Amino acid sequence: MNEFVFEPIHSPLELAMNRLRRGDSLNAKRFLVLVESSEDSSAEDAALELEQLGVILDVSDLPKITGNPETQARLELEQKLLQQGTLLKNLDGNDPLKLYLQEMGKFEPLADGSDLAAKAAAGDEKAMHELTNGYLSCVVECAKEFIGRGVLLMDLIQEGSLGLWQGILAYESGEFRPHAIWWIRQAMARAVTLQAQANGVGQNLSEQITRYQKTDKKLLTQLRRNPTELEIAQEMGIDLEETMALGKMLREIQSLAKLKHKEAEPEQTQEDDQAVEDTAYYQQRQRIDDMMSGLTEQESELVRMRYGLDGQLPMTAAEVAKKLSMSIDDVVAVETAALGKMRQNGD
Repeated sequence: MNEFVFEPIHSPLELAMNRLRRGDSLNAKRFLVLVESSEDSSAEDAALELEQLGVILDVSDLPKITGNPETQARLELEQKLLQQGTLLKNLDGNDPLKLYLQEMGKFEPLADGSDLAAKAAAGDEKAMHELTNGYLSCVVECAKEFIGRGVLLMDLIQEGSLGLWQGILAYESGEFRPHAIWWIRQAMARAVTLQAQANGVGQNLSEQITRYQKTDKKLLTQLRRNPTELEIAQEMGIDLEETMALGKMLREIQSLAKLKHKEAEPEQTQEDDQAVEDTAYYQQRQRIDDMMSGLTEQESELVRMRYGLDGQLPMTAAEVAKKLSMSIDDVVAVETAALGKMRQNGD
C-alpha cells in the first residue's frame, strides 16, 4: 500500500466541518491535522469559519509550553507567577503587562451586563464602552486558562478583548455573560491554535500519522495479524496514549477520505482510485482477519500464501504444496475446508 497522502478534492477538513453543529467543540490537534490535509484553507480562515458555525476549538491537548526561544522564558515566568498568585507583585514596575493590569483594575467588573448589551445592540456607543470596560476582568480570567500554551498573556488579553468586542456586536438577546465568555475564549483558542501550527504541531502530527500507518503495515506483514496498539507503540518508540490518538486520527481521516470519494465527480483519476483502494484496504483486511479467526495455523498460512494476503503475489496450489511439503491434493483439500469456515464466519 502506498504512503498515506492527503488529497485536496473534497478535503477531510471540509467534510469534518460539515458535520459540526453550533455548540460543538473541535479538538485543536485534530483541527490542525485536518488543516494539513487541505490545500484550499488556511488555519486562520478555517478557525474563523468555526467561529461562524458556533464551534469552539478545544486546546486542552496542545503542548503547554510551545513558544519560540525569544518568548520561552517569558511564558514560563508568567505561568509560574500566575500559579503563585504573585503576577503583579513580581513583575517589573515598567512591564507593559503590569501597567495594563493596573489600569484595568480601575474599572468595576460587571456581574452580567445584559441590559447594557441590549442597549449596545441597539447602537448605544456609551453602553458598548461600559460593557467593554466592565468585562476586562473577565478577559483576564479567561486568559489564565490559556497561559503557557505558546501565547504571551498580554497577547491573549488583546485577542480576548477583540473577541469580547465581536461578542458585543453579535449579541441579540438572552444572558450576556456566557455569550461574552464564549467569544472571548474562542478568540484566545484561535490564537493558541495558530501559534501551535506555527510551531509545527500540525505538520509533525501528519508525519507521525504516516509513520503510524507504515508501522501498522510492517507489523501486519511480520505478525500475520493486526498488531495491537501496544505493539505499534513499542515499534514506534512512543507512549501508548499517543499511539492510540494517532490511530484514532488516522481512522477518521480514512473515513472522511472515503466520504470524499463518494461525493467526487464520477470521472476518477488514477490517483483518486489509489486513494480509494488505500482507504478500503484497512476495512477489507479487518473483515478478512475476522473471517480467518477460526482457522487452524496451517489453514491460515495456506490461505495467506494462496491469495497473497501478506502483500506477496498469490501462489499456485503447486507452489504452496512445494513450500509446505504437502501434496497438491492436500493443499486443495485444506484450502476448500478453510474457505468453507471463512464463509460461515462471514455470514
